[in-house]
Amino acid sequence: MTDVRLRLIEVLAFPRLFAVQSISPRDCPHNGRFDAGDPRCGCCDHGPECEWLESSEPFVDLASQPREDLVQALRFAVDYIDANNHRPGNRIATCVCESCRWLQKADRLLREIDGRAVVAKHVS
Repeated sequence: MTDVRLRLIEVLAFPRLFAVQSISPRDCPHNGRFDAGDPRCGCCDHGPECEWLESSEPFVDLASQPREDLVQALRFAVDYIDANNHRPGNRIATCVCESCRWLQKADRLLREIDGRAVVAKHVS
């Protein structure tokens, strides 16, 4: 496995934990698990997170996933963490909270992978 693939898998741990903590299984008829067959999941406020979590569950061997799938999972995670950042309008580049530090790390990795200018709207 390449160094980039290992770093992709490693960096996906934080947003997974963040998403799991934000979804209340008590309010979900599927106990926090996405069910594509249930139309309620499509309209649920946490539908995208649940679907993303379902596709990147720990029992899914991320090492066997295509690199592009890992990159797409990271792009979703960046958007998700950025949208849920606790400080709207925050300058991620200068903040030291865990979310902002993660966004900085994810941004560097995505820049390395494909040279995108800015991934999270407040990073630069």
